[in-house]
Amino acid sequence: ITVHPVGQQPVFGTTVTLRVTAAGTPVLRYQWWKDDQPLAGSTNGSLPLGLVQPAVSGSYRVSVSNEFGSVLSSNATVRVITAPVIVRQPVAVTSDPGGSATFSVQAIGASSLSYQWYRQGVSIPGASTASWILRNTQAADEGEYSVRAFNFFGGETSVGVPFRLSRPATEAERMPSLRYVVVPESAQVGSSAQFEVEALGGKPLRVQWHRDGEPVPGATNALWNRSGMEAGQSGSYTVTVANEFGSVTSEGRPFAVVPVPRPSNDDFTNREPLHLAPFVTGTSFNATLEALEPSSGSNRGGRSVWWNYQAPVAGFVTLDTANSGIFALVSVYTGDALENLSLVAREFSTQGRGLTRVRFHVLAGGNYAVSVDDYYGSSGSIRLSSSLEPDPPGDFPPSISSQPAPMVEIPSGETLSLVVVATGSYPIRYDWTRNGRPLPSFSGPTLLITNAQPGDSGEYGVLLRNAHGQVQGSNATVRVAAIPPRLVSQPLDRSITAGYPLALSVSAVGTDPMAYQWLHDGRPIPEATNRMFIRNLVVPGRKGGFSVVVSNPVGAVTSRVAEVRVVAPGTRYRWSTLAGSGISGTLDGPGIAARLSAPSGIVRTASGELLVADLGSGRIRKVAPDGMVSTVTDPGGRPQSFPAPVDLALDPAGKLVVLNQGRSLTRLLDDGNQASLSVTAGWGLHVDGDGTMWYTAGNEDVVVRLDTEGNRLTRTGGNLISDIGRDRNGDLLLADARSSVVRRMLADGTRSVVAGAEGRSGNDDGPAESARFAWPNSVSMDAQDNLFVADEAASTIRRVSADGVVTTVGGRSANGWSEGVGSESRFNFPRRVLAAPDGRLYVVDTANNRVRVGEPVVTVVPTLRVLRTGETLEFSWDAGDGLWVLESND
Repeated sequence: ITVHPVGQQPVFGTTVTLRVTAAGTPVLRYQWWKDDQPLAGSTNGSLPLGLVQPAVSGSYRVSVSNEFGSVLSSNATVRVITAPVIVRQPVAVTSDPGGSATFSVQAIGASSLSYQWYRQGVSIPGASTASWILRNTQAADEGEYSVRAFNFFGGETSVGVPFRLSRPATEAERMPSLRYVVVPESAQVGSSAQFEVEALGGKPLRVQWHRDGEPVPGATNALWNRSGMEAGQSGSYTVTVANEFGSVTSEGRPFAVVPVPRPSNDDFTNREPLHLAPFVTGTSFNATLEALEPSSGSNRGGRSVWWNYQAPVAGFVTLDTANSGIFALVSVYTGDALENLSLVAREFSTQGRGLTRVRFHVLAGGNYAVSVDDYYGSSGSIRLSSSLEPDPPGDFPPSISSQPAPMVEIPSGETLSLVVVATGSYPIRYDWTRNGRPLPSFSGPTLLITNAQPGDSGEYGVLLRNAHGQVQGSNATVRVAAIPPRLVSQPLDRSITAGYPLALSVSAVGTDPMAYQWLHDGRPIPEATNRMFIRNLVVPGRKGGFSVVVSNPVGAVTSRVAEVRVVAPGTRYRWSTLAGSGISGTLDGPGIAARLSAPSGIVRTASGELLVADLGSGRIRKVAPDGMVSTVTDPGGRPQSFPAPVDLALDPAGKLVVLNQGRSLTRLLDDGNQASLSVTAGWGLHVDGDGTMWYTAGNEDVVVRLDTEGNRLTRTGGNLISDIGRDRNGDLLLADARSSVVRRMLADGTRSVVAGAEGRSGNDDGPAESARFAWPNSVSMDAQDNLFVADEAASTIRRVSADGVVTTVGGRSANGWSEGVGSESRFNFPRRVLAAPDGRLYVVDTANNRVRVGEPVVTVVPTLRVLRTGETLEFSWDAGDGLWVLESND
C-alpha cells in the first residue's frame, strides 16, 4: 500500500469516498472492512459511502491481495457530523454610538442550520442568521452576546462575547433622526407593500406610520408589511420616530394602490396560441371564474387561463410547467366552447410549486384547449413549455429508447420513480413487475412509489406491447435503504390548568416501524409509547420537563425537553344542561325534554329569562330560569320566523334585535311585528346602552357601527370578528376567530391583543401573551373583570382573569357531551358564552343542540383520613369539590 485511506468527518447528507493506492504484481484484489466486518460487494480501490448518514460512522480498513500475498491498510475513522458544531466562535465587538456591530459565527452540521442570537441570555427577535448586524448601537445594547446553532439533531451554543460602546453618546446622538425612509410608489389591489424606516437615536425608539396625517392603526414597526391592499389606502405617507429625547417626522411621500389587469387569456374565447417554442409565459393573478368553466377536479382551482394547441402532425405532446409560481393544475380538452368540452388529460402538483407534466396523444390538425390553474385556487406566474414526439410512419412494434438504470438505491421515505421511454405505434401498453410478479396498479411509462420502504426493494421489469409486437425492458435492481428516525416537529412548552390534560406530540420520519418512549425529567413514563402523549397534571405550580425518544431498528433520536407549567384553576364551574335533549328539533317543553336546533346566539333579559337564536329552525327560543323552553311568537300566536338567526341582543328598551347571517338585522317591534335592515352581516352583534348597534360584517372583514335608525356611522378594519362585547372602560372586546386572539378596540379604532398569539392557534393556558386559542368565537365579561371566551374549534370555555392569566373552565379540547366539574364536562363546538350577573355562565353548545349552565363551585376543605391495616394504607376524605391529588415518592 502506497497511500492509505484517510479518516474523515463528513456532514450528514454529503458524499464521501474512501480510497487506497497499492502496488504489486497484477491482479490486485481489494476487500473493505467496517468495524472488523467485511463489506459485501466492496472490492474496488475506492469505497463510495454515498450520501452519508449516522450509521456510516465507524472504523474502515482495506486488505489488498494478489497471488503472492496480502497487506492490510491502517484504520480510517469516519465520524458523520449531524448536530451542529461551531468551528468559529463570535468575537467581542465595539462601535461608536449610532453605529453598527456585526456578530458572526461559523458552524457545520446536517442539512440547513438555524441560528438564534441572545443578549444576556434573552433571545433577540429577528436575530436568526449566522452573521447578524446590530444597528443604531446605544448604551442599552451593551452586554454579553451569544448564539445557538441548531438543526433537527440538536444544537450548540457559542461562548458569550461582550459588546461595548467606544464612548458615551452625545446629546445630539440621543435625539431621534432618520437615516432613510422607503415608501413604495404603488402596489396592485390585493398585493402587499413594504414600508421601511431606519432611524438613529437613543433606544427604545417608537415608530408610527401615518396616511394623510392620520395614524394607521397597528403600523408601529420600522419594517411594515401591509398585505391585501385596497384602493382606499392610497395617500401621502409619513413616519414619526420618537424616544424620550424627542421625535422626528419624515416628509410626505405619495403611495397609490392601482387595479390589477385581468390576464388577456382569462376567458376561453380569448385563449392564446401555444406554439412549439421553448416556452410561453403568463399569469393567473386576477383571473376570474367563467360561468361554464369546468371544474378542475375535486372542486379545486376554478380561475383558469387558457391556451390553444393545434397539432401539426399526430404524436405525443408533453406540457411542462416547471419554474411556475403556482401549484400547477393542467387540463387538456377538445371542443370549441365551454359547454361542450371533453377532458383529454389532467395532472396537478401538490408537493412543490410549478412541477406538473402532462403527456397526451394528438391527431394531425386537431385543436386542443389547455387550461392552467392553481390546485389550491391561488394565483401566480406560469411558465408553460411544450414538445411534440411525432408518431413514426407505418406500423411499428414498441422500441425502448431509454429505461431505468440497472441499480437504483434510495433511502426509505423518498419517492421511487422508474421511467421507460419508448417509440412505436400508438397505443403502447406497459406491464410492470417486481420479482417476476405483476404490478397491475402501474400501467404507464412511469412507475412511481411515494414514501418507499425497504419492502419495496426488488427486481423491477417492464414489458411493452402494442398491436405489432412487444419488447422486454432490462431489469432494474432497487434497494431502499433503512434510515434512522429524524424529528420534523418537536414537543412544545406548555402551560395548562390544574385538572386538565397535558397533550404533547412529536412527528418523525424514517424507516418503519418507529417506536416512541416519553420521558419525564429524564425518566421513562410507563405505557407512554405513542406519538401523542396525554396525561393529567393536577398540581398547581408543578413544573417538569418532558421529552421523547423515537427509535427504529437502525437508530434513535431524542427530542428537545418541553417545559410544562401547571396553572392554578381559580373558580371552578359545575356544568349541566339547562335546556335541550341533544336531539335537533323545535319541540318546546321542560328543559332536557325540549329540542333545539343548532343554537347560535344567547342574551339574558332583566327578568333572568334567556333568549336563544335557534339557527337551525330559524326561530327565537325562550328558556326560563327553571329550563322551560318556549318559542317567540307573532301577534297571531305563530312562531316568529327569521332567515338565519346567528346572534341577538336587547336594545335599551328591552326590544330584541336579531342578526341574520349575511342578510339583515331584524328588530321586534312593540306590536310583535318585524322591522328589518339589509346588511352584509357576519357572526356577532352588540347593542350599546344608548342604542348604537355594532355588527361584524364578516364578508368585508370589518366592524360596523350603526345609529338607532340603522344609518352606518363607521366601519373599522378587522379580520374575521365573530363576536363583540364591552369592558368596564367602555372599550370594545373583539373575538378575532381567524387570528386566534381576543382584541380590545378603543374609540379611535386602535386595536391591541388582550390574549392569544396572532395567527398561532392552539389550546394552551397560561399568561395571556403565551396562551393559545383555536377559534375564539365569543366574548363576555363578568363583574370581576374576568373575560370568558367560547373557544369553538377546541370545544372549551376559557377564562382570561383580570390579572391576565388564561385558564380552561369547561371542556378539554375533545368534542362530546358530558356533565361535571371543569374538565369532566364535554362540549361540541360551543358558539357563545354569556357571563350572568349572578356568577353563572350560560353556553350555547351548538353541535350538541343544548343550552348549558356553569355553576360556580363552592370549595370546601374535606377531612383526609388515613387507615393502616397491616401493610395497606387506605385514604378517604369527606365529599366535596376540593381539588386533591395523592402522590408518592420513591
